Amino acid sequence: SDVIPAPAPQPEDTAYILFTSGSTGEPKAVAVPHEGIVNRLEWMCDYYGLGEADTLMQKTACSFDVSVWEFLLPFTHGLRLAIAGDGVHLEPARMAEELRASRTTFCHFVPSALKVFLDAGPGTLPDLAQVVVSGEALDAGIAQACVRSLDVALHNLYGPTEASIDVTAFTYRGEPTIPIGAPVWNTRCYVLDEELRPLPVGAPAQLFLAGVQLARGYLGQPELTDERFIPDPFADECAHGAPRMYATGDIASWRSDGQLLYHGRNDSQVKLRGQRLELGEIEAVIGELEKVGVCAVVARTLGGQLTLVAYVVPAGSASDDSLANDVKAHAASRLPDYMVPLVVTLDELPMTINGKLDQRALPTPAERRDHVGPADHREELIARHFAEELGLEDVSVTANFFDLGGNSLVAVRLATVLSEALAESVSIADIFGAKTVRRLAGVMSGDGEESQALSPWFPLRHHERGIPVLCFHPAGGLGWSYAGVVAHLEPGRGVYAVQAPGMDGGGGAVSSIAEGARRASEDFFALLDSLPADSRPTQVDLVGWSVGGVLAQETAVALRARAVDIRKLVLLDAYPAELWKDLPNPTEVERLEGMLTMAGVDRSAVTAAEGELTRDIVVDAIRARSSAFGSLPENALSAVIDMVGHNARIMKDHDTRGYDGEVHFFKAALNPATMDEGTWRPFVAGMDVTELPVTHPGLVAPASLERLAQVLAD
Repeated sequence: SDVIPAPAPQPEDTAYILFTSGSTGEPKAVAVPHEGIVNRLEWMCDYYGLGEADTLMQKTACSFDVSVWEFLLPFTHGLRLAIAGDGVHLEPARMAEELRASRTTFCHFVPSALKVFLDAGPGTLPDLAQVVVSGEALDAGIAQACVRSLDVALHNLYGPTEASIDVTAFTYRGEPTIPIGAPVWNTRCYVLDEELRPLPVGAPAQLFLAGVQLARGYLGQPELTDERFIPDPFADECAHGAPRMYATGDIASWRSDGQLLYHGRNDSQVKLRGQRLELGEIEAVIGELEKVGVCAVVARTLGGQLTLVAYVVPAGSASDDSLANDVKAHAASRLPDYMVPLVVTLDELPMTINGKLDQRALPTPAERRDHVGPADHREELIARHFAEELGLEDVSVTANFFDLGGNSLVAVRLATVLSEALAESVSIADIFGAKTVRRLAGVMSGDGEESQALSPWFPLRHHERGIPVLCFHPAGGLGWSYAGVVAHLEPGRGVYAVQAPGMDGGGGAVSSIAEGARRASEDFFALLDSLPADSRPTQVDLVGWSVGGVLAQETAVALRARAVDIRKLVLLDAYPAELWKDLPNPTEVERLEGMLTMAGVDRSAVTAAEGELTRDIVVDAIRARSSAFGSLPENALSAVIDMVGHNARIMKDHDTRGYDGEVHFFKAALNPATMDEGTWRPFVAGMDVTELPVTHPGLVAPASLERLAQVLAD
């Protein structure tokens, strides 16, 4: 405001606010001051000897406070900054490639993500000198593998959101039990009993923190702030202000050498993939459903990963099957995806003699009544690896990977071990698309569904209930990039990738956008005919990215003409064909550049090493990456390159028709050359525009697909 001049910020003022989970169902906003961050950055550079000769990789989401030092150290201490590409954390081979190319010397991992990275065999990283881990307890096996494989110094850090990032640090030296370390500069740690009395070495109790790095408290929640940030009885009487200490809720003990050991939580908080959350928050959301009588959410280790499981007892006569589906759909609509639990329905919760929940008596998610065993050796082999990676004794070959506790980190590991066990390439896209042992076995064996991965109608998830989603291919003709949206949608909703005909060798390409829309319409009606009458949907959602947006809009017009109710039409950075009519056809080099972009390969890195682009160079560059495109056979990869030019030509010949419905438009705000989405207005009844801070390829990155799922779930 120019009416009341803003005062200059002071060291004790708030620098940033991060949200952490709350037991009442509402997140807590933690206000962190400038002076704590400065202390943390100064300590870090001194302790690790960091300076202008180092390269730091920024790959942490800004909702995790590790990102603070990744963002700021290049500006405060002159480190060189390498920014990881979209989705790099899900692809170990790509991560290793970027670490090598950027000559990164200092990098952070959450321990579970570090294990996935190491399991994939990253190879030599000659410039990487130091790795820091935080966000979860560090297992000695992971630490040993890291030091042995990468030949780096490994540092274990600890710190809650209520402090300026980390408050203790330890450098690993082969210990079987790894401490969280000793306090960093200007920070005090106390291990106190219930009367706030210090305990001796070896005695576990609650850990309290004090010093310059403490947060100011919880924004707008003074009572909670006073409850957790209490007066520090051990502070110097001459200390500045009114010294406080923070009750972490973590149990710790001192070692004789001044290091702290971590022993877990004293309440219902857990840390899941670096994110701290309250189990009570999830229980509060699930309890909103009238069908739910009693609910208990626990964290269980499945496949080496901490997994949330909700045990639900129905209220009244609600059936188990419908209750589980309703609970999961409701949780997905109210909670971020990493907080959506597996759901197990019970007649009653097991209790101890003292009336407390008996967690040891709770069944694992694998104890299902619909278990189907493997039919042959291939299914048995795949099922065994599914079970091993998910931490289960056995899995049904028809059970959904995500319903069993699978997540993206497990999928990366599973793709790696299955590729080795089957002696053939298995990609994350295969696992996401197949979902079950039986379907994946069919894809790998060449029976049944193998051709569907390249077919014009590719089920990413088969339809059972709700409103199906049709996802239309971009210029390259494949719809695999939509696989990441499946896990964010309600259980049972079919998701189908509409791909360019001819990719699988089963027929020629379409001659026009209108023909492509007609074929997609026929495939949709074939789907309806294949479903039981009581599960046939009365509506459909259409999504199109790039060229696929034009195809989706034309399909919407065609389906409306046949009395189909289009609930949502979502266009991802797609523009009417009229904008393309005066543009020249793409050259061979432009098609190759487009292919590199779709495959996530940096064009500048390829040309710098190899010179002018050729088809062989592009194919080799894509093959070198562990990705969905890299697993394509030679003829399919060549067909994708050809399809880029073909779709550009038929776009120029298309005349856009009017659609009498509203369009939800996602615009890539960081495109170097921005096109005007307003050119759609003569052809649609209305538009709702959302700008995302990404480039054109970023519209199918994980965060963008999550935003898309929110629109589709509305």
